Amino acid sequence: MDIIDIVREAVERAAGAVTIHQSDGHGNMLERRHPEINYLFGSDQYIKDMLDMSSRTFPAASKSVCVGEGVRAKKFPLVALFTPITEERGIDDVDCRVKVSLLIACSSRKEWSNEQRKVTSFERILHPIYEELMKQLGRHENVRAPYSGNFRHDKTDNYSYGRYGAYTQSGESVSEPIDAVVVQNLRLELIEKPCKR
Repeated sequence: MDIIDIVREAVERAAGAVTIHQSDGHGNMLERRHPEINYLFGSDQYIKDMLDMSSRTFPAASKSVCVGEGVRAKKFPLVALFTPITEERGIDDVDCRVKVSLLIACSSRKEWSNEQRKVTSFERILHPIYEELMKQLGRHENVRAPYSGNFRHDKTDNYSYGRYGAYTQSGESVSEPIDAVVVQNLRLELIEKPCKR
């Protein structure tokens, strides 16, 4: 199983275990157990293009996005795996080692203050998804979890995307405001044969 499918399974399992709290658009908070989480993989340009296409086709941020063969899922929250991914091979006891980068995003509003973003986006949506995703990666049968249970990685809560925009490496902006947790240098060891847990 490759890293793209491993992350997809971890996202699906996280969606089945997490509870988030989202606004209903009328000032009320709704508890959402087992929310649909959109999963995309590709370059930053591809992720942007898919989100922009969805925004043109389905103007409301919570509408569906096509994720293949007519299958539709919620556009946000989103977990995006950035590619390409280099696999370090020829290591004893593991199939390969990888370092991956992820974006965990939700819809936002430009007019929100950082204090509003902290509560509405990060505490109620993004952090619960991030924490559950890390747990599910650690439980995946094709991932060797570290003894500590914590994968080495860099995590950034990006408050500026929502107010000032998210941009690709080529300078193109995503068509709508998002808040996001950016995970970089997530070090994973992949194994062919499942370990007994």
